[in-house]
Amino acid sequence: MEAIAIGRDTIGRMVEAQDIARVVTFLASPLSIAINGDAIEIGGGSPGIIRY
Repeated sequence: MEAIAIGRDTIGRMVEAQDIARVVTFLASPLSIAINGDAIEIGGGSPGIIRY
């Protein structure tokens, strides 16, 4: 399953904790002032592979 997911990802690898941390850091910063009430998928470009 992991190999299939990696093959479908546009980044060519599984998402790592650091990738998620970068998004959280951005959302907690003033740079994200225009983002409000959105769902942000951190899946490496493979919607549907990662289930929440």
